[in-house]
Amino acid sequence: MAAINRQEIETLLQRYFEADTDVHEERRLKAYFNSGEIDPSFEVYRDFFALTHNDQSIHLSDAFERKLMNQIQ
Repeated sequence: MAAINRQEIETLLQRYFEADTDVHEERRLKAYFNSGEIDPSFEVYRDFFALTHNDQSIHLSDAFERKLMNQIQ
């Protein structure tokens, strides 16, 4: 990943929390916050992006989806 500067992080964070980022931008944020080289002013976001990074490994079974859909209907 190319180095990312403070202004880029601020812009990406603003766009992220406005739900206006694309997948590539979200990957850049996650990579930045998992890099270990975080600007101290952004430390408050480290755990959040660590959690969202790990969420990708969670998969729900088809049975769960069927049960959920039955409850909704």
